[in-house]
Amino acid sequence: MLAYEEHKTLAEFFGINVLSISHYVFDTKLWRRKSGKMPKEIQYLVRKFKLVVNHLIEQADARPVKDYYLKLHHPSPQECKDWTERFRDDRDVPPQPPPRRYKEYFSSTPNFGLVFLFFKDNPNLTNAQLLELGGGAWHLPLQNGIVDYMRSLVKKRAKERLEAATVSGEGSNPNR
Repeated sequence: MLAYEEHKTLAEFFGINVLSISHYVFDTKLWRRKSGKMPKEIQYLVRKFKLVVNHLIEQADARPVKDYYLKLHHPSPQECKDWTERFRDDRDVPPQPPPRRYKEYFSSTPNFGLVFLFFKDNPNLTNAQLLELGGGAWHLPLQNGIVDYMRSLVKKRAKERLEAATVSGEGSNPNR
């Protein structure tokens, strides 16, 4: 972020103890100006600090989107019967086995490939349109996750194409 000398300069200008900055960074009363106009050096440091903070916020927002959802598998009657036989004397074990969670990947859902081909050309689809394309087999939480996942794929592929064009020199000179 900022070097120690830059921290010290900002702290002196705003009248703050250097050690207290790390503990009370978000307290807005600390960062009020003592004089009307900021010197150029302080303006530069404030802009630099804002750039760093905005970059960190963008990095936090750019978390990868999950490519799966959790699905519950309820035990069959035979599994319940085996469970009760195995743990019939143990009072600390519940009478039925708990449901198991497992990952189901969006790409393995019905009609995902077909819907994604259509979604690439029309990334502003509504959830109702997506549900219709999916054949009605997707419930709402799954549907929201799939939309987020497909949007992240479209953005990722557009970014890769832009980088590839820049590297090859196609996008480097706008006057061509």
